[in-house]
Amino acid sequence: MKFKLWFIASFLMLVLGIVCLAWHWHGTAKVSLAIPLSSTSVQFCGSASGGLPVAGLGALLLAILLFIIAVFSWMFSGSGKPPATAATQLPPKE
Repeated sequence: MKFKLWFIASFLMLVLGIVCLAWHWHGTAKVSLAIPLSSTSVQFCGSASGGLPVAGLGALLLAILLFIIAVFSWMFSGSGKPPATAATQLPPKE
């Protein structure tokens, strides 16, 4: 369950970082879709200046770190023992 919180925190930091960078973006962004997909292009021409974009960059880096922690937490969240089932449990002693 704890790894879900890491994934949520990672997603929120990613969104916060993108919003902070986009808020002070000066320039243009262009996407051209084509078939085949190898002809598709994405262009960003411009800059973001001020303290908010720096905080956004920090939030993006933190999102990457939180995502790595979430993946490792998810991979190693097992206790190493198989869960007890009704067939493996012993009846109570009288």
